[in-house]
Amino acid sequence: RHAAFWVPEAERENSTVNVMSMSRRLSPALLLLLALRPAPSSPLSPPFRNAAPARHSFLSMSSPTKHGPRPNLPPQIISTTPGTWAYDTMSRRVNEDIFGRTWSDNADVLGAFDGGSAAPGFEGARERFAALRAELSNAAGTPLRRLDPSLLGDATDGAEWDAIVGGHADRKDTWLSAPWCTTEFYAYRRLMEAVGYFEAAAATHRWDVFRPQKRAGLEGSPSAAESVLGRCAALPADADGDAVALAVALWGNQMDLSIWPAGTGGDRSGAFGAVLARAADHLLWDDTAAVCGVVAAMRAAGGGRADVVVDNAGFELVTDLALADHLVTSGAAGRVTFRVKAHPTFVSD
Repeated sequence: RHAAFWVPEAERENSTVNVMSMSRRLSPALLLLLALRPAPSSPLSPPFRNAAPARHSFLSMSSPTKHGPRPNLPPQIISTTPGTWAYDTMSRRVNEDIFGRTWSDNADVLGAFDGGSAAPGFEGARERFAALRAELSNAAGTPLRRLDPSLLGDATDGAEWDAIVGGHADRKDTWLSAPWCTTEFYAYRRLMEAVGYFEAAAATHRWDVFRPQKRAGLEGSPSAAESVLGRCAALPADADGDAVALAVALWGNQMDLSIWPAGTGGDRSGAFGAVLARAADHLLWDDTAAVCGVVAAMRAAGGGRADVVVDNAGFELVTDLALADHLVTSGAAGRVTFRVKAHPTFVSD
């Protein structure tokens, strides 16, 4: 549940950074904080300055840096071993749980999966979505293919996806034998192709098939949000407040009133210490102190820019916004930019 990057100071203004995390969970906002105003001495050290290039390519939806760090990543996870999380994800969960629910949520226009008919303008989406689900139902025996050029529409990512998937398609790698992270992200991109998301002349243009789930998650969050946001609004503009704001954004819908322990009274440091101790219980790696050092340097310099990588919709987006509010109101950031996915992707990892 951690991802971080480092950028040489000389390259901070213009570089594009590729980030891949394959830990237990990708952070919703932890936080790829890029202080574009260089700090006098950044506490984020370059952990991969002299690392050898990774043998396996990794998924990126942005161009690689020319001189950026090259993390020496381990071999990518594939999905061929029964009993593993990756195998279950690509052989069952994406198709049966996620795409199955997505179809049901949109049955008013797609029709029932078995024996229904689509609404006018949605016939092609129904046919292609069903074909994609048929591929995934035989994930072990279905080779990956490139995106269909005739369905690219106004999408701008065709060349990038061809670079990512083309080699696997040429080798006849399947949904299971190609790297799991590539195939799961590609399944969502293929879904956008299937439903005609990028077809400007189609009724399905910019149709977010996950919108019902996103809306339900957001509408179900006010009570939880109020219990957390009231406290976030009162966070101090110091390292304690920054660390708690980071923890709230990191844990999203797992943060609630219970994480502010009762009985701390006026002991602010004791209360914050208990919050952070609980938040750290299940972290695989914790760079909170380093990030807070960057935030402090930004604040001392009069405010910088923060970039937050958004993971999930619903309540987790609310806590990302709370983090942004804290960074701005505490003087650490004059601008916060949210980095969202390039197209609708399932609302939960």
